[in-house]
Amino acid sequence: MISTEETVMKTATEEVTHDLIRGDFKAEEAAEFINHMLSSKINFHHRRDFSSQIRFGENDHDSLNRIDELKQSREEIVELLEYAKANNIDLRISSTISIQLIEENAI
Repeated sequence: MISTEETVMKTATEEVTHDLIRGDFKAEEAAEFINHMLSSKINFHHRRDFSSQIRFGENDHDSLNRIDELKQSREEIVELLEYAKANNIDLRISSTISIQLIEENAI
């Protein structure tokens, strides 16, 4: 197991990636976790926008734009999942997260 300090040092000098999703899934399984993931992301941005409205009296336009993007993605994915389900086709899904430390004042 890598220590936190080793992870921070590695992340400070290079991009670190981790597989979050990797496998073959039935359409129903894929729909369940993809819908949950997208709903969580959309809810996060709704809360962020609400917080901005309460604290600053204005919308968080980055979050509102991201909500629109995520809703569009959800529509496209639902269409694909419905096709896969109707035709008894499995899906191979992979998702990787890449993390890199950045310094605010770095040029």
